[in-house]
Amino acid sequence: VGGMSDTQFHPLRPGDQAPLRSLPATIVVGFLLMAQYLVSLVVMIIVGLLTCCQLFSNRRAWYRRLEYVFRVLVVIFCVKCNPFWAVTRYGRDKPLPRGCVVMVNHRSNADPWLLTAALWPDIVLTTFKSQLKPFIPHLWFMEEVPLAAGDKEQVAKAMDHCKRLLAAGDRVLVFPEGTRTTTGLLGDFRDGFFRLAEEEGASIFPCAMVG
Repeated sequence: VGGMSDTQFHPLRPGDQAPLRSLPATIVVGFLLMAQYLVSLVVMIIVGLLTCCQLFSNRRAWYRRLEYVFRVLVVIFCVKCNPFWAVTRYGRDKPLPRGCVVMVNHRSNADPWLLTAALWPDIVLTTFKSQLKPFIPHLWFMEEVPLAAGDKEQVAKAMDHCKRLLAAGDRVLVFPEGTRTTTGLLGDFRDGFFRLAEEEGASIFPCAMVG
């Protein structure tokens, strides 16, 4: 569905390897992303305060408004204005179907930012490690799906959350490998979200990311 830097998004092949990494470039990109994230967060909070009256009449619509504003800012500040990234999308010329499960390989912590831009203007709700929620403020206001691998009770709650989102016509983005890969090789898939899609009659939209 897209590409980054001098690489492209395309189906992974056995033996694909991760590109060489530069520590200085990684540090620079990390600081740049943090600054851009803080700007996006501040603007989102300002919008939230200006529309806070809606919180009491339609809480979900208020959350969705903040979610939309934040994603627009991510696309503009964290991806489009990032001199180290150039996202290109391939093989998709129609909007994503409503109530679908988007499955993609997991390369790095930057994946959610890049996928937000690659799939824009379609909105997808992403699964994430539940341990991160206290430290990432924008997740407090969004309907993203917290997931704790190995915790059966928490996994069951996450699946129920996904079912409600799919029933409402939302798109859920998942990483079927369950974790990032540092080698560039495609890891083994876990079957939980495949079973979820089958049970809910949801279509699966597969995409691959390299870079």
